[in-house]
Amino acid sequence: FQDENGWGMVLHYGANSLPTKDAWVLFNKVYDSGGGIMSTFGENLHFIGNEIYNVQATSTDPLDGACFGYRSTSLVMDIIDNTCYDYDIGVSLPSGLLSSGDDVNIYGNIFSTRASSTQYEIKVSGSSENQYVDMDYNQFYNPSGSAAFLWGGSSRILSYMQNTAIECTHCIESNPLFTDASGADFTLQSSSPARDAIVEHSSYDNFYSIYSLSIKKDILETSRPQNGVWDMGAYEYIVLVDTTPPVLSSGSPSTEQSAGTTQVTLSVTTNESSTCKYGTTANTAYGSIASTFTTTGGTTHSSTISSLTNGTSYNYYVRCIDGSSNTNSSDYTISFSVAS
Repeated sequence: FQDENGWGMVLHYGANSLPTKDAWVLFNKVYDSGGGIMSTFGENLHFIGNEIYNVQATSTDPLDGACFGYRSTSLVMDIIDNTCYDYDIGVSLPSGLLSSGDDVNIYGNIFSTRASSTQYEIKVSGSSENQYVDMDYNQFYNPSGSAAFLWGGSSRILSYMQNTAIECTHCIESNPLFTDASGADFTLQSSSPARDAIVEHSSYDNFYSIYSLSIKKDILETSRPQNGVWDMGAYEYIVLVDTTPPVLSSGSPSTEQSAGTTQVTLSVTTNESSTCKYGTTANTAYGSIASTFTTTGGTTHSSTISSLTNGTSYNYYVRCIDGSSNTNSSDYTISFSVAS
């Protein structure tokens, strides 16, 4: 769906030209349009956790091609934890909109891969209206050059914003490392600099105080944070918890040894890095087994067993622990004998 100007979502003024008030636009996907999410007239607007991509201008309207745009006055707006990709403008605030009492918060967003070489990640057109805009903890990435900001009537880069304008103190400029941006998968890779990069914005608690519902989640309804610290953008990286103990195999020796053999190398292989122990009493918990393999900690484990005698059978019971403290709950048995 698009409106007549190609925008994917528009919050319009109500009856008698009254503004849209206290609107929460949460966890939407807007794509392949002339613009992302726009409000024509509103107060206390909150845009949180949305994914917007492939938005380019289809007309000469100065707002077109923006992930987020606003067209009128009387504005308090939060743009929080959204992901924007392949856009002409990240956020567009035309001249003459902002005045005393207005407050625009741009926080925790990812703005990646601007399509227009002449536009901006953040565009505050009024030469003095930037004083009503606060930004922090955003990530910007323009593979064709630097992120650009129209700020105070001039084009700026991030270093100016941080060092001179004293805005966006904790913002970063780097590749967010999406899983597959060309395939519209904007989840984060494990090495993404957007991971564990921000603190929770107050909007989440504000929503709960009004509606007694929690929106501390991402666009896929993954709870936030996953690792004690929030991620930038619409997606929270899912930290997979290892709850599976090591799998043991290839125990050796497993056959009868020739008469006169007095020592063998006891060995076993695990499917992940582990620390392994062995003993001669079955069903002993890992922590109570006294002997640790001499070579262990990786995936191959070995120790020398000596003082063997002819005509004797031997059973060694092995258990291991991995880096997530998962231990084997049953024995892996290595059995062999020495011929008479």
